[in-house]
Amino acid sequence: IPTCTLKATGEMSTEEYFGTDVIISFASYQDVNTDDLQVSGIKDYGIGSTTGNRFVVQTEDSVDGVTYTGYIEDRAGNIGTCSITVKRKAEFVLTYNNNGGTGCTTKAVIYNNAVGDLCIPTRSGYSFMGWFSNESLTNSINSSTIFKNEYTDVYAKWKANNYKVTFNANGGSVGTSNITVTYDSAYGTLPNPTRSGYTFKGWYTDVAEGTLITNTTIVSTAKDHTLYARWTPNIYTLTYNNNGGTGCTSKSVTYNSDYGTLCTPTRTGYTFLGWYTACLLYTSDAADDLIGV
Repeated sequence: IPTCTLKATGEMSTEEYFGTDVIISFASYQDVNTDDLQVSGIKDYGIGSTTGNRFVVQTEDSVDGVTYTGYIEDRAGNIGTCSITVKRKAEFVLTYNNNGGTGCTTKAVIYNNAVGDLCIPTRSGYSFMGWFSNESLTNSINSSTIFKNEYTDVYAKWKANNYKVTFNANGGSVGTSNITVTYDSAYGTLPNPTRSGYTFKGWYTDVAEGTLITNTTIVSTAKDHTLYARWTPNIYTLTYNNNGGTGCTSKSVTYNSDYGTLCTPTRTGYTFLGWYTACLLYTSDAADDLIGV
């Protein structure tokens, strides 16, 4: 009498063929006339294919506890039968793909039940927008979604946060006091401050040290923050007017710093009394063109 064995594609155990292909294989293949292969107890959807000594049953995920029976007759008229009962696998495991975030691993879910509370991941600079059952993030799921074993991985969706950037002119003046930037994107156009006697060197994350921020710098501070103007005092040329004397030409001086040592001119028959602008006496700590008296 022909004998048969059962197996299933995939990794389910014998009692867990739900929603998969069931293969019924007949061991006595040499005695089987495959043209006489018949299947009983199978609905129209059930017969997938017959190949050699087996037939394939495509089970429906909406049917639970149905029994599939196949029989085969050899050339001697002997009939062998086999059957399998398709049962639902109740518990599955969802795997969280944090998609750049952290905090979530796996969750047990029950077939044909709501997935229940889902883990909430975190990601610096981003807001969590929910879980999706596909990598392209078009099929959203939530706690009330009924699980049908259509997926076992879920993917987090994120939205980059916006933050307020405030500009501290640090002794100068600036027309734009603040802008809005997006995390993980470039800062974009930054304002140009002004300060009398100084040259602007750029915006920095700290008033004294910090990192230089330009329009192409990627926003990496996950909060509202302040940028500070950095200045370099200008250097000017001081020209001496010897006013009848000789010996002095010019020197370089730095804005908002002492003049330093001033040249001493000479004039026959005269005593040098100091350097002036207009009618004011300038000493070594007082800038502009100086007139000797």
